[in-house]
Amino acid sequence: MSGILITLPNTITVRNLVHTGAITKLASSYAGTIRVFTRDVKWADGAREVSSNLSFEPFPYTRIPLVSRVLQKSLEGRFYSLREQNGLSFRDVGFKEDRQFRSALTRLISLPFRSSPRAYRAVKAIESKFAQVPRSVKQLFDAAAPELVWTTDPSSIAEYPFLLEAKRRGIPTLGFIRSWDIPSAKGHLPIESDFFLVWNEYVAEQLRALHDVAGSRIISVGIPQFDVYAESADPNARTVF
Repeated sequence: MSGILITLPNTITVRNLVHTGAITKLASSYAGTIRVFTRDVKWADGAREVSSNLSFEPFPYTRIPLVSRVLQKSLEGRFYSLREQNGLSFRDVGFKEDRQFRSALTRLISLPFRSSPRAYRAVKAIESKFAQVPRSVKQLFDAAAPELVWTTDPSSIAEYPFLLEAKRRGIPTLGFIRSWDIPSAKGHLPIESDFFLVWNEYVAEQLRALHDVAGSRIISVGIPQFDVYAESADPNARTVF
């Protein structure tokens, strides 16, 4: 079996890509199977009957091991320091820094050589080597054998195991940036996707400037949840209402 594996970790991504019909349109033009994993399966009830090759399943349990969580927090703090050292700013950095340093262990591992690019690369290499993927995600990949993994909130740690497993298996990944402020307000991306879908050139520029993502890996596709405003209105709708 081969096809596309899509993750929808929260209700916002369900709204953006299921309620707008974006995923069902994809299913209608795609010959393979599409398996969508979401924590809000009931929200997708209306879409599951549209295409026989489209299925919605519960998001698997994906508790991130402590070592990976600590190292990811360290990378997040170092990411901010490096970018701000180069004169780039992030929205809501103060809030994220407070959250970053709640743990004494995270604080300890984040502070040494905090603004050193070499230290950042070293921590990233260590995290990449020792990171573990939950068995539930590995089994899912074994069964689905996807040819593409599409994540819809790549700044979220919830999708981290899917991106990590896809990377280790050599499966292409596509990340959808769900809002205009994600690259700046959310900051650090636990694992970069091979390609990114963004709303517009403004978001593309944020990815290029703040995350060093090459322009050839970024595709502007518009705003799915706003498509309804571009559709022609039914002239009888107001009368019926």
